[in-house]
Amino acid sequence: MKRSLACCILALALIGCASSKVQFNHNNRSNLVIGKTSEKEVLQLMGGEPGSVSMVADEKGSRDTIGYFNYERDNSGNFSVRSINLEFRNNLLNAYRYTSTFTEDAIDSEFRGLSEITKDVSNKFDVLRALGEPSGKAFCPTVFAGEHQIHCSNGTELWMWEAKDADLAHGKLVRITFGNNGIVSGVGVESINTKL
Repeated sequence: MKRSLACCILALALIGCASSKVQFNHNNRSNLVIGKTSEKEVLQLMGGEPGSVSMVADEKGSRDTIGYFNYERDNSGNFSVRSINLEFRNNLLNAYRYTSTFTEDAIDSEFRGLSEITKDVSNKFDVLRALGEPSGKAFCPTVFAGEHQIHCSNGTELWMWEAKDADLAHGKLVRITFGNNGIVSGVGVESINTKL
């Protein structure tokens, strides 16, 4: 019970104080296209209103970020969480980042294919073959770049893979940026260690 409560509290904090369980159609995330999908289309694809909304301003203007979050027991009876955070610029999707602890959404948390990716050589096809479909994509600049912002210059694209343990407090995040030519311009790997 304590673990479930701690996971719930952490998940709520990750989404920016979402106050209730918000169901969303997580399977529709494959229809999200950065730079093309409108905010209205995202609301339709996700199936309703988000659990959180905020605004960020920078030198390029303002961006809206919205978050969807749901938690439930998975097929094995364990407590699991799915969330998607989306960022919009000029009412178009600029970035999204999906996180899940559901078994059916699991990815290789060791990221063994990372050794096949070479900066200034590998392209998007090489990266997809090595790591599979990313759990998030963004046009730079974005709030999702984190410490990888140095590689996230204007006109580049950022892809993210996130593997979290069932406790939501530990995992790994891989960020890969691409130059305008579609070639890998940066690779970053960080451990996720959140104190509950």
